[in-house]
Amino acid sequence: MNIKSVVFMGAPGAGKSNLLFRAWLSIARGGSSRLKGRGLPDELAYLNHGVQKQMAGGYVDHTSAPPDVQSTIPVRFDGENAELVLPDGPGEDWQRLYEDRRPPDSWIDIADRDFAFLLCLRADKTDASVGDWIALQRFRGGQANFRQAVDLSAQPTPAQVVAVDWIQILMRATPGKVRRVGILLTAWDAVPEDVRGRGPSSFLEDEYSLLSDFLRNNKARVDVEIFGTSLFGCDLNTEEGANKVKLSTNPADLGWSVLQHSDGELRTLGILAPVIWAISGTHEL
Repeated sequence: MNIKSVVFMGAPGAGKSNLLFRAWLSIARGGSSRLKGRGLPDELAYLNHGVQKQMAGGYVDHTSAPPDVQSTIPVRFDGENAELVLPDGPGEDWQRLYEDRRPPDSWIDIADRDFAFLLCLRADKTDASVGDWIALQRFRGGQANFRQAVDLSAQPTPAQVVAVDWIQILMRATPGKVRRVGILLTAWDAVPEDVRGRGPSSFLEDEYSLLSDFLRNNKARVDVEIFGTSLFGCDLNTEEGANKVKLSTNPADLGWSVLQHSDGELRTLGILAPVIWAISGTHEL
């Protein structure tokens, strides 16, 4: 059964907005054989602003949609209506998820939809070295940290801790349902080549072990796929990468996703592959 809504989620700076902009660029330029645009998004100006920034050879560093607005891209998949959603914009709501133990009010209606998640995590800036002893330091101060000689009590909660919490909230809010959650390791092109060669699933196991273990132990409730993603196949923060995009005759053809099969084989797919998997559970573009 196809999903009707695909929701982009992630901590501040995880790359969810840039991925939505990049998806809009591909869809606006024709999409794929299975995934096509379905009219213009209501937040067209916001989406086009992000695309224009990328076309100029740069990322949108910190984005926020207009207050109380969900950026939604209407699409058709195999002839059926669906949508891509970036709820409410600011990634700070992600942290409030963990603090309040419930989603923001503007996200409540998402739990009532037939939806899947694409959860963004940075591949080039992991939080693997930061454990849940942050919570301990909040009560006992810097001396409680036996791992590093720094006080972490004021640091945000690690992204993988919040991710596990968020998935648990979903599971509790929708009992009896199997939720489809795609893990997108963003900025995959910025990871050293030898590390990329291990594949995104192995990377998640090594660098986001808490989340990896949680997903492995909850296969009956969460349908998971793990992708490494590169918006344009280069780092726009470098002069070489920025020029590659600015000088390209068709930037929508740049970028890719990497999928690791159970036997370890790596498969390179298009940038829309995670979206297609989220809707259909398949990888056929």
